[in-house]
Amino acid sequence: MIDRALMTARVALALGRVNRATYHEDGQRPETDTDHTVMLCLLVADLAQLPSLRDRVDVGQLIAFALVHDVVEAYAGDTVSISLDAEQRRAKAQRESAALNRLSEEFGADSWLVRTIKAYEKMDTIEARLVNYADKIAPKLTHALNGGCTMRRLGIGVEPVSEQGQRLAARSPDLPELAELFDAAWAKMLQAYSLATAPTVEQLAAARGEAEEARAETLAWRGMEGGGLEGWRCTGWSGRVPMWRLDVEGWRVLLIDVAWDIYTPDNWLLDSGASPDGSLRGGMRAAVARLEARLKACGNEAARAARAGEVSGG
Repeated sequence: MIDRALMTARVALALGRVNRATYHEDGQRPETDTDHTVMLCLLVADLAQLPSLRDRVDVGQLIAFALVHDVVEAYAGDTVSISLDAEQRRAKAQRESAALNRLSEEFGADSWLVRTIKAYEKMDTIEARLVNYADKIAPKLTHALNGGCTMRRLGIGVEPVSEQGQRLAARSPDLPELAELFDAAWAKMLQAYSLATAPTVEQLAAARGEAEEARAETLAWRGMEGGGLEGWRCTGWSGRVPMWRLDVEGWRVLLIDVAWDIYTPDNWLLDSGASPDGSLRGGMRAAVARLEARLKACGNEAARAARAGEVSGG
């Protein structure tokens, strides 16, 4: 009995030494897998008290799934999964499968720990899907609390997060409460990322007018009128902060407030930056200038070079 207790303690301590990509509020102390697990357990237990969920979920099962959902990372380590390609996802799955096999050897294939991990990974119960949904929301809460420092350091753009939200909502249409929380957490995260406060209605009206002026000015400046540039368009809102998008030859530029990201045709985040003068017009001009430089330097090889690590994001 004591040997098994020591083994359990060793795994728990190892999990506490796994640093995640996210940070505490000070932007300096890394969040650990233990921090994340405790946050997730508290979050799903609180969600289970919602009137619309109270009679539909087993709070004990929710907490059990949340408790074990990342235990394999004690041996496999944490991986930032939001922007992985197919090969990276396969490598992650292989590491975690090997970690689960090790836990099976140590605790037994029929142990509570291993059985609970496997039951969670099946994703065939509302409790498993709710925990998985909340697991994707939790990092956005830390991004909102630490001022978006992780997003800026890793160069995470808004498009992968939007796609993640769409996938989760499609898989769990019976959990609209989680979709609502995801969107709210995303909005808070975007606000922290752009370092912007929600503007007034008057400021928004001015921003829309400035955008039209900036678009015309940018077209003339680049000499590309009629040359395949579709123009900036508003694609959504972060709270009351408009999000703008520009498409050129399969490349995509996203701009929130005055911060922009450039994506290659195969959805790789290649470059990020912000307006040099703090204006929307300056952000659009800077983004287009950077895109023009990238197109000239990278050409059609940009996506492959980015994947191979041959093109810097700086």
